[in-house]
Amino acid sequence: MADKDFGAESPQAEVREYCFRVWRACNRDFSATERQIKKEDYCSVTRSTLSRWAKKYGWIERADSLDLKEEKAESVEQQVLNDLVKIHEKIMLYVANQPIDEVDTAKINSLVNNAKQIADITDKIRKSKQEALLDDDKEQVQFNFKSV
Repeated sequence: MADKDFGAESPQAEVREYCFRVWRACNRDFSATERQIKKEDYCSVTRSTLSRWAKKYGWIERADSLDLKEEKAESVEQQVLNDLVKIHEKIMLYVANQPIDEVDTAKINSLVNNAKQIADITDKIRKSKQEALLDDDKEQVQFNFKSV
């Protein structure tokens, strides 16, 4: 039976997408995926069905693409955070080496602002990763409907 129902997500496509996410979370292990799905009691699916879906819907290529996107995003984001942390450490070192009555208030303000930037960027990165993964999943669902 085809998954097409005029643009709306079919139950089978929804189950397939759920299985893809579990499979990826289980390090692409079909046996572990089957066990996890049964444990969560979301649906019933066999290893052979998972394997067939993986081949038919390009799960390996899709997971590789998602992994690569995450790695690239993480490396850029990590570099930004590393730079901010280096600045933070330099300011901390300056403050630590000054007598308390000679510490420049501008440096203290920089230290506080830098710490806030690190926290804000870290939170923004976490949220953007979650949104990007959800967007990729939505795009793939639409692609699967068109290719069936």
